[in-house]
Amino acid sequence: MEQEAVPAMVITGAFLADYAEVRGEKLYCEGGAWSDVSRPWPDAYLALLLDTGPDDVGRTYQLVIGVTGPDGEQRDYASGMMPIRQRAMVATMPFPIPPDLGAGRYGFQCRLIGQDRAPAVFGLHVY
Repeated sequence: MEQEAVPAMVITGAFLADYAEVRGEKLYCEGGAWSDVSRPWPDAYLALLLDTGPDDVGRTYQLVIGVTGPDGEQRDYASGMMPIRQRAMVATMPFPIPPDLGAGRYGFQCRLIGQDRAPAVFGLHVY
């Protein structure tokens, strides 16, 4: 059985925005770098800053987003496949805010399966 290579790409940063997309290998966002949110949850996009190499194009990585709550409990919130179609140094995706979040400070961690590097993190205060 052939062993899958460890991801070379690194997620170096992550933040939430009102809207974000990649055009021409550049990040375009509106209302970026949220620090707090309140109900009803607004639409959100996750913007990821990536350190990619030429070997990453055409590969697909599994992205996992974890969340740590005010009580210190950590859980995986979302997981999905992230295909790398071009050598853009950014990626974006819709980000539904977890419906069960109560008031307090939360930390989100974005990591790639198979990679032991520190995840990219961002915080969000829920009111």
